[in-house]
Amino acid sequence: MSPKFLVPFVEKYLSWPTALLLQGVVKRIGNGESTRFWTDSWLGSPIINEVDQSSGAVDLNERVADYISAPGVWNADLLFSSVPSKVAVRLPFAQNKQPS
Repeated sequence: MSPKFLVPFVEKYLSWPTALLLQGVVKRIGNGESTRFWTDSWLGSPIINEVDQSSGAVDLNERVADYISAPGVWNADLLFSSVPSKVAVRLPFAQNKQPS
C-alpha cells in the first residue's frame, strides 16, 4: 500500500475530531485571572455582545475571577445584578459530588 493511498484516509479521520471540537469547545477558566469576563469568548462569544452598553456600567477590564467568591463558586449576587439572566443561566456551575 503506497503512502499516497493513505493520505485521504488519514485526512478524513483527523479532520472530523477537529471540527467536532471546534463546535463544542469552551475555554477552561481555572481561577479566572487570565480571562476577561466581558470581552473574551469563554462562553462561545463575548458576553458584551449581549449587554446594553448605553449605561456605561460595564468595566471591560473585569476578569472572570472578579465574579468568583471562592474556588468553584460564583458570586451569584454580583452575577445576577451585572449580567442579563439569559447570560447568567449559561454559566458553568461546579457539580457538587455528594459522598455515597
